[in-house]
Amino acid sequence: MIGRCDTCGRLSELFRLPDRTDINCPECNADISMLVLLYVKWKSTVRNGEQSQDLEAQLVPMLHRFLERSELRPYANEEWPEDTSRESEVN
Repeated sequence: MIGRCDTCGRLSELFRLPDRTDINCPECNADISMLVLLYVKWKSTVRNGEQSQDLEAQLVPMLHRFLERSELRPYANEEWPEDTSRESEVN
């Protein structure tokens, strides 16, 4: 099917990922899939108390690129708050 991507708005061939209601171009679907996988891995890593810097180094630039391309562009250049959720565990 050809139409406008629900994420970036470009005219393209569209596909729907399993368990999602939006229909996106191949580039946005690839980023969504990778972001979901990296987020699940990051969450598991943090939950297990392991180092997550390598995953964050992959996740953050991809998320910024996705936000820049998407309808969420105004949020792409915002500074991400530093994660302080585990500080109380250390003290």
